[in-house]
Amino acid sequence: MTLPKKGFRTLTINGELFVWRVRKRISVLEEIGGPLIVPVQYMKGGQLLLINTGYKRLQSIGNPNLIKQITPSLIEKCIRKAINEGWRYRQKGKPMEISAEELD
Repeated sequence: MTLPKKGFRTLTINGELFVWRVRKRISVLEEIGGPLIVPVQYMKGGQLLLINTGYKRLQSIGNPNLIKQITPSLIEKCIRKAINEGWRYRQKGKPMEISAEELD
């Protein structure tokens, strides 16, 4: 699966370009109190990385903001962590999931 590039933000890490984005719409999982998940992918395709931010959207309880902001710095730390844990971002495969909670 390849992420569409429109509307995504980019990050360059070690000369490699990655795309990521925070959904504007609330997912069904988020609506029932689940965590905000941020997808990341190598620009040329490959294995998807799903970052469990540990954050919840407050919209599900009436407030349109996130508890914390998702920053490029946080996403970069997560990408580096995933690569160290064996994320094969250039190869196709089942999405890898990681948690960003201990990186704050």
